Amino acid sequence: MQHNQSDFRNSIVEKINEFKRVYRSNIPCFSKSKICIKSLCMDRKSIRKYSDKQLYSATLQMAIRLESIINDENSNLYEHKGLSQFINEIKTVLKDYIELNNAIIHTGKYASRLYMNLIQEIHSAMAEKCKEIETSISQKIIKLHEIDHRETLQSLNDSLESVKQFDINLYAKLIKIMQSKRQKA
Repeated sequence: MQHNQSDFRNSIVEKINEFKRVYRSNIPCFSKSKICIKSLCMDRKSIRKYSDKQLYSATLQMAIRLESIINDENSNLYEHKGLSQFINEIKTVLKDYIELNNAIIHTGKYASRLYMNLIQEIHSAMAEKCKEIETSISQKIIKLHEIDHRETLQSLNDSLESVKQFDINLYAKLIKIMQSKRQKA
């Protein structure tokens, strides 16, 4: 089954292909450590069949398996610097993505879209007072905190300070709603 080439898939497949080139150039050493592309479930056929969610999971399992091998003192690949770097790169890519609604999405991009919607709603709430908009704003703020994307949270804090300067009542309502939602959670 052919999948659309998502950003996540492109990023992971690029890293896996780099690993495969290194693997092919040093097959004997990898074989002695019982590493083969097929056993890692990262052969071309498997990757094509995976949904993004399955690819995320398989990539995470591969990183865990490779990490256990390079941490094994009896392994031929013990403390292998290139393999350690590859694992760190894979983990970095995985950290940049989250599962949402059965899809793997880029955390920063999702947080930015959510933040932009939030800003639009804040401007609407400042123009016309509406409980539903204020509740929606609070839910988006809570969601941004759950995602925990640092840059977006910093922008959010700056925006809330701006709201505080222009509409202290809206600011107070948002803070109150957020605090009550956090206590319920």
